[in-house]
Amino acid sequence: MLVKAEEVLFTRIGILSTENLDIFSHTFEGPTMGLLSHQTMGAMIVMVIFGLWTARVHLWRVVQHLWRREGRSDGEELLSYRTAILGVALGLAVMSLWLWRSGIPLWAVFVYLFGAFVIFLALTRMIVEAGLAAAVQGMSGCGFLISSVGSSSLGVAGVLATGMTLAWAGDLLVFMMAPCANGIRMLHGLSRYKRRILAMIGMAMAIGLVGGVCTILVLSYHYGANNYHGSWAWFAKEPFRVAQNFALNPTGPNWDGWVWNGVGAAIMALLIWARHHLLWWPFHPLGYLASGTWILNSVWFSIFLAWLVKALVLKYTGPNGYKATRWFFLGMVLGQFVAGGFWMVVDGFTGMTGNRIRMF
Repeated sequence: MLVKAEEVLFTRIGILSTENLDIFSHTFEGPTMGLLSHQTMGAMIVMVIFGLWTARVHLWRVVQHLWRREGRSDGEELLSYRTAILGVALGLAVMSLWLWRSGIPLWAVFVYLFGAFVIFLALTRMIVEAGLAAAVQGMSGCGFLISSVGSSSLGVAGVLATGMTLAWAGDLLVFMMAPCANGIRMLHGLSRYKRRILAMIGMAMAIGLVGGVCTILVLSYHYGANNYHGSWAWFAKEPFRVAQNFALNPTGPNWDGWVWNGVGAAIMALLIWARHHLLWWPFHPLGYLASGTWILNSVWFSIFLAWLVKALVLKYTGPNGYKATRWFFLGMVLGQFVAGGFWMVVDGFTGMTGNRIRMF
């Protein structure tokens, strides 16, 4: 409601944005969407920093496992704390080196990774904690870097390298951190075989990666990638369009964007404070993160319907009724996948094409 009120108010009084960062920043969708994208980014930064601060004691104990084994055991975790820390450090080192050698200045690499991981963590929390079927960012890491420091400070090589990152940090409608976190959450209460489950998750990811890449290559060469759904053409060209646009038309830092980042950060800080200090406050801060993105236009009715059903079930049947009805709604989710798979098989036997089942 707050974001919709902002859209109407900004349009009426002429506070508009002409910024066009990339298709994954959604600044192209309307005269106010750029402002909302910046607000969402500022809100994500505050949400992630607050979450890390809240978990500071646990995180410090995790770090201590690097040099000593006393204290809280990590035997019930999927991965030992020491291995997890070393893995994070190695991954960040490889990513930093790769981005730097590809052409992004070293100082800008840290700005980019900060923005990208804020987005990853915020989206993961939105999906896992709020129970959303899907969530998207208000701004990509590429858009955050270019808007914050300006493309002129990156140079041509830096702009080209930044544009190429849209291949893995641009369209985050599907990314691995959220489903993995959801799966780990479902393992709470399971005291055995967690390390085996980690191996199974790794195998599933490897099979999905190899199978997906091979399928795309075979189908693309057989049918032509341009004959796919229109999003393939849009997304495939976007890294090159962004790189070309900012290489030919260098820009400086977007100070208006910094202001709106601050506005979003302030609103999120206020929402977090209200949630923790006002018992009667009904709104979760995560709702503000989702409200400034395009996907809310597609899922808002489902969110309010689920909210209504949950309230009625808890009011009239209590916690036991709530637990019993969960299976029904999980079945609805499974039913969508079964329906999609069924019609894919039917199309395969009949030779039909173009029968698309929408995700949202």
